[in-house]
Amino acid sequence: LSAHSLKFVDQIWIHRAWLSDLTDSEGLKNSFQISQGKTEKVTFVAATPEDKDEWVLAMDLAISESFRTRKVFGVPLGVLMNREPENDVPTVVQKLCSYICEKGTDTEGIFRMSARAREVDEIKDTFDRGNTVVFTEETDPVTVAAVLKLWFRQLPDPILPIDIFQLYCSLVGKTGNDPREKEGNLSYRDPEEEKRVVRGLRKAFERLRPVYVRFVLHELFKCLWMVALQKKFNLMTPTNLGIVFAPNLFSDLSSNSLPLLSPSASTTPSSSFEDLMGPLSPSTTSSFANYNVFELRNELVGFIVTNFPEIFAGIEQERASYKSGAGAGVGNILSARSTVKTELNLAPSLPPVSPHMIGGISAPSHLQDTITKEGFLRKKGGKRGNWTLRYFVLRYKVLSYFKSPQDAKPKGRIQLSDCVVGSSTRKPFCFCISTKGHEPRVYLIVAQNEQEKCEWMNAISSCVENSSSHNLNFDEFV
Repeated sequence: LSAHSLKFVDQIWIHRAWLSDLTDSEGLKNSFQISQGKTEKVTFVAATPEDKDEWVLAMDLAISESFRTRKVFGVPLGVLMNREPENDVPTVVQKLCSYICEKGTDTEGIFRMSARAREVDEIKDTFDRGNTVVFTEETDPVTVAAVLKLWFRQLPDPILPIDIFQLYCSLVGKTGNDPREKEGNLSYRDPEEEKRVVRGLRKAFERLRPVYVRFVLHELFKCLWMVALQKKFNLMTPTNLGIVFAPNLFSDLSSNSLPLLSPSASTTPSSSFEDLMGPLSPSTTSSFANYNVFELRNELVGFIVTNFPEIFAGIEQERASYKSGAGAGVGNILSARSTVKTELNLAPSLPPVSPHMIGGISAPSHLQDTITKEGFLRKKGGKRGNWTLRYFVLRYKVLSYFKSPQDAKPKGRIQLSDCVVGSSTRKPFCFCISTKGHEPRVYLIVAQNEQEKCEWMNAISSCVENSSSHNLNFDEFV
């Protein structure tokens, strides 16, 4: 066809797109759907089943490639660092923080004022398309601050691990009985106690892994600290910054962490606590039952902002050394979506993190949060029988699948205890997972090529205690 015979109607941005297979119905066969956001959906109908398979595969590849090589919002931190091995923090974080420090520290209400949604979306889309973002004198610092909050909020894994929150609670010894606590008055603390809290947090941050997590937090809190220094002009005190920024750094504490503050929680300090800050005072081991978990979270962020120079002392030299060593092998990271961890071993004194983080099953402490492999695969639905693109995350003894990498809650989990992994001829590059137990089931999953299929089969087998991996044809079980 001549180019003049084609008329432009509309376009779909691949970096925003999510692909869904549709079940054939009367009058609508060979169809699939592309979603952009929560409400915008476009349905396509192919001429034949073969055409549909070709289009769906091509779209799968295009979306996956965009996620792997260009998209920066809603992408695991490890993916971005693998993409930029020469940097110690992702470009998006460095660029946003630098502009705020240079142009926005005296802007009244920065990080608190609402930005124009359209301007925020424009900057986000420019980053996600892989284009260079250029800020001008006309760029509103409030908009840039909103984009920075959005980036942290959309990280698949929260940047601040729950261990830091637990440690802070124990360090400050909140009781909820002192009215000065509820008024947010921190000045009544003994100076020596405050130094002890700072020392404990500094040691905890030093143990954060992977190391670039600490560098990203340093870049962020340096920015927030510089904003707080100009509180006379911008009215953003450390307390105010903690209130507006803390929700973007932690996972939802409404249900997962409230048990930590209950009277039933053990209050005996662990040896790891004493390693970090020495013997604990009696107030440190008191119950947190009457204190608001969200106020504690906000207070923690404000405390880090206030004591930024001491908590992150010496990290500038560490970052320079890291950059000169080209990331010290960051390209060899096993899991692009590595869960942020500390080496605090808090288990003796505090209950473990909510089991949904590890699929609701018991696992060794050194394995339960480790992500072995992740990526997009197509899965055959159990009820409707349609093939749907899902984002799979493999941890010890559990394979979770999500509608998108940004989702916190999985669409489902495959418990991998005593299962069998094998090939299938149902589709090209198809493999199966056969689970046993009181509800046995066979899951059909399709990779993009033979190499990826073998990698997933081997990775899944390595995460199961009593697994079997076979080259047999699994179709007889389906």
